Amino acid sequence: MSSVHRSHPMPFGTHIRDDGKINFRLWAPGADKVELCLKGSAPELKLLMTPEADGWYGITTELAGSGFYYQYLINDKHYVPDPASRYQPEDVHGSSQVIDPNTWQWQDHDWKGRPWEEAVFYELHVGTFSQEGSFSGVKKRLD
Repeated sequence: MSSVHRSHPMPFGTHIRDDGKINFRLWAPGADKVELCLKGSAPELKLLMTPEADGWYGITTELAGSGFYYQYLINDKHYVPDPASRYQPEDVHGSSQVIDPNTWQWQDHDWKGRPWEEAVFYELHVGTFSQEGSFSGVKKRLD
């Protein structure tokens, strides 16, 4: 199996480096302190993140790996999930999970994606888009 180059186009979220360490970054411009909280160990492991320019916080650690659950603790008060998480197995307010996108077993190796000029992204808030505030309510309003 050939070596996989792990590019990281986004400046936030998690990034699994070639050496196996995980890089975590969060934009929290109003925070005085941010900790990475690794779940699953008793007690949870809290790692102080380093403040960076323009409100960013970051840490690179070998203490986490693919599949680990984590949250951020802001100012010793607020646990928050990763807003750039690839997976939220405990719902939107629960822990995020580190996912390695390079381990996905694609079924169609010939598919090259769509050209960006043909792409359309639309974001809506499920809770306010329909009277029901649910996915069923959204479905009723779309073609």
